[in-house]
Amino acid sequence: MWVKSSIYALLLAGLAWRLARPGSNILTLPPLPENYSSFGSCAIVKENADAPVPLKYCEDAVFWQPDSGSNKQLIMSCDPNRKEWNTVMGPLKNPNSRGALWLYTPGSPGSAEPIKIKGYPPNADFHPLGIDVLTPSGSDVTYLYAVNHGRDISTIEVFTLSHDKSPIATYQKTLRSLLFRSPNSITLTSANSFYLTHDHFFTRRLPPPMGMVMPMVETMLTLPLAWLQHVRVKPDGKLSISLAAAGLAFANGASLSPDGTELAVASSSYQVLYMYERNPSTNKLRYKYKIEIPYSPDNVSYDDEGGIVVAGHPHLKSLSNVAYRKASHSPSWVVEIRPHQSNGTIYGALDDSKTPFPMASRMSQPETHIVRTLYQSDGSAFSSTSTGLIDSTTGTMYVTGLYEHGLLVCTN
Repeated sequence: MWVKSSIYALLLAGLAWRLARPGSNILTLPPLPENYSSFGSCAIVKENADAPVPLKYCEDAVFWQPDSGSNKQLIMSCDPNRKEWNTVMGPLKNPNSRGALWLYTPGSPGSAEPIKIKGYPPNADFHPLGIDVLTPSGSDVTYLYAVNHGRDISTIEVFTLSHDKSPIATYQKTLRSLLFRSPNSITLTSANSFYLTHDHFFTRRLPPPMGMVMPMVETMLTLPLAWLQHVRVKPDGKLSISLAAAGLAFANGASLSPDGTELAVASSSYQVLYMYERNPSTNKLRYKYKIEIPYSPDNVSYDDEGGIVVAGHPHLKSLSNVAYRKASHSPSWVVEIRPHQSNGTIYGALDDSKTPFPMASRMSQPETHIVRTLYQSDGSAFSSTSTGLIDSTTGTMYVTGLYEHGLLVCTN
């Protein structure tokens, strides 16, 4: 009896600690503005009238530049069925309807179209989450990898992307492994290797009531049970999987720096970025430090200048309510993180104090970096931000929403 009482006491103590943390976003709804952007004007781009599916519920986005002379385009992983099938947050009701990959071509205001997928198994599920693309030097073929949360297991789908005006993603193969327990974000290190985050040890796929309770306990108590893998596809098609980092709490988005020597991994439940030094020759990682974020970070992306853009969720309860159709929107927040000095430029002048809801309300500036707000919304203008990207050449920011209709485009 005393063992069970001790476990309950430990869980309650852990939850109390979690709620007492500065900036905790479990229950405290921040007074965010309706629509604020440091970039100036923003517009939401939706699908064309003749599109076969809506541009909805896009989780991840990456830049795609087919060749050095072309402008950057966006490829997005979207799933209009997310409120029926979400293996991270739930529910797990109906996996039948497929998600899609989308291409956004910048313009005034630009256009979005679903990417035609060729050769994909007709009876296979497709619920894309994390994606990444890589075009080998001198090649006219782009490799596209997508984390796929199917009805029975999660897999990695591999496509090649043609460099046509209306590109086609040609299915190549499906990567399966018993070690793909809860894959979330994927970051390519070559055309046949990648880092892969696993967000939970306890997953929604567990039989009830474990599948409903244990993932939430793991998240709320910030249990460090998540991990990061490095995966290499051998010439014979077999997988070589190694543990790259362990002891993480809700490992979510991950991204490599432009020079490939640094890896940032988001911890959604602990509200930090784990920063690692990477050896490009061996793919081994060395932990450096962590950077606090004023909300639960979702996905992470580097810009061309080495700055880090992080989109995420300021109020987890609101996000859960949207996922289970109890609310129409949830708050949004996007920040950028830069070293105090980078490439000879000193960024100490960046100031977040004029933001409608300054970060100082939730956290202090880290010693090593400057963090400032790029976008905020109470969710009524744009909801549930999940990925932010900055095109430094054009001065444009792009933001996707996990439960939002359309792509947010902000310009200076």
